[in-house]
Amino acid sequence: MKLFNYELPDTEQMVKFGQGIKNTAIALMTAGAASIGTVGAIRAVTSDSVVVEPLKVPNTFEEFGFNSEVATARLLDEISTYSRSQSSAKERVSILGKSDSSEIDKLGAKSSDVKVIQDLIQEALGIQKHRITGDITYTQDPEDKSPAGRTYHIRLRKLPGNATLLDMTAKGSPQEVLQQIAMGMMEVFDPHIAASIYWRNRDEVNALRMIEVVLNNDNPNDDKYSLNLRGYIHVSHKELDDAWDVYQKLQALDAKFAPGHILGSWIHLERKDYPQAIAEANRTIELAPDRYWGYFSKARALRDSKQPELALGMFKQALTLKPDAPAPYVQAASFFRSQNLTQDALTTAKRGLSLYPKHEGLQKLVAELQESPKP
Repeated sequence: MKLFNYELPDTEQMVKFGQGIKNTAIALMTAGAASIGTVGAIRAVTSDSVVVEPLKVPNTFEEFGFNSEVATARLLDEISTYSRSQSSAKERVSILGKSDSSEIDKLGAKSSDVKVIQDLIQEALGIQKHRITGDITYTQDPEDKSPAGRTYHIRLRKLPGNATLLDMTAKGSPQEVLQQIAMGMMEVFDPHIAASIYWRNRDEVNALRMIEVVLNNDNPNDDKYSLNLRGYIHVSHKELDDAWDVYQKLQALDAKFAPGHILGSWIHLERKDYPQAIAEANRTIELAPDRYWGYFSKARALRDSKQPELALGMFKQALTLKPDAPAPYVQAASFFRSQNLTQDALTTAKRGLSLYPKHEGLQKLVAELQESPKP
């Protein structure tokens, strides 16, 4: 398989080396057992083919407690947050690699041991090591000596080869600058996920920009995901003919692509063709029975076609599959309220708000439901 377009060893090779490498790594770590600052550093040893070295930061960062190590850790936190918040149907894979828990996570290690173990594991598995290094500098506006007058210059490079990975400018506090860098890295490593993040944050211009990047780059693997997102954007603007064109392209690319049938259901729903909306939802359920997508699509179609009892069951079924987007929680809670199921509505809205605390629709729903008179 590939990670960031870099070839990783196949499963058979992983199995062949895995147990011996794990035992050797644990032995090495136990020999020098001590506390290490972050679990992420340990996890990187066992799973990542990309290593971010501490960034060089200016004194204006250090004034706020963001030294090299802290700034790098905060950057990785921001990347992780962005990865979790994106709404694409594409499998969640951190741009820094998977971070599965293992026995090694539970052990301590001297920081000096980390590189030794990482080298051992990566070399034994045939993983080419890629390091990201870089620096943050700034220039000050001669007419504005305040922090607002600072423009930060970020240059990240990929080793070996010293190729430029990111060259950008940013303004704001150290934390805000790191958030911008994290988003820049998302754009570089996974433009489709970047598009999804922008769309969820209601930045349609940048979402469409990144969709174009995906559709015109040399990697066709994400094309259907980005086409699908473009279709959603068309439907949100009631551009149903354009959305239908996207749907047909998706069918030509992969008729068994479940998210494409979500798009089809939504288009038919907007056209008030409820039987076809339900048919597309059923096809989604058939292709992805363990995801909430088809059940939620069918619930909406049943709701709008005045079949509330069936819609109620379908909304509840969708919620049991733990939706990873705010819309199911908003629409299910609103529907429950319309059926005078106030407690179900409040429970659903609160659950959604716990996952998406900044979502205005969920905030409003919870506030209104809490003020409702008890039945």
